[in-house]
Amino acid sequence: MIWDQYLLPLIAAKDPTDYTVTVALSVLRTDPEVGSGVVLAGAVIALVPSLIVYLLLQRSLVTGIAAGATKG
Repeated sequence: MIWDQYLLPLIAAKDPTDYTVTVALSVLRTDPEVGSGVVLAGAVIALVPSLIVYLLLQRSLVTGIAAGATKG
C-alpha cells in the first residue's frame, strides 16, 4: 500500500535503508555525484514489477473493461 507513497516515508524514515522506491529515486536524483544513468536504471527497476503484473493480468483487465462498457 505504501511502496509508491512519497511524503509520509520521506517524513517517517530516519534511515536511508527505510526509504521507499520513490523517495530513494528522488534522493538519487538530487545527489550531484550520481549520474542520470543510475537514476534511469533505478526507475526501470521500479517499473518492472508493475509491468510484469500488467502483462500477466492483461487479458483479465481487458475482459473486465469490455464487460463494464457493454450494456445489459
